[in-house]
Amino acid sequence: MIEFATQRDLAETVAAEEKALRSIEEMGEVGAISGVLGRLRNLIKIDKNYKKAIEAAAIGWLDALVVKDINSAFMCSETLKRMKLGRIKIIPLQGTSTSKTTKIPTGGA
Repeated sequence: MIEFATQRDLAETVAAEEKALRSIEEMGEVGAISGVLGRLRNLIKIDKNYKKAIEAAAIGWLDALVVKDINSAFMCSETLKRMKLGRIKIIPLQGTSTSKTTKIPTGGA
């Protein structure tokens, strides 16, 4: 009984996320929200030999919505709140803080 309830809850969560993603993508296509580029899985090429491993390691991030900048990400999240659609993962390409790279020493112990 518990297993069935868990599966049902998971299915409802996935369906809600898919509906939210589709809604934001459609708004991006018609121009209501600018800067929506699409889902990460549609924007990258994955070698079929590594597909299962990448999907397992990504833990749902392949369905994240990629947007142009922080402003587009904010518009997406505000639209989701107003429409009460749920939550999705959003990856802005510009406007994020960049961390300094640290040079790793190559010689000696």
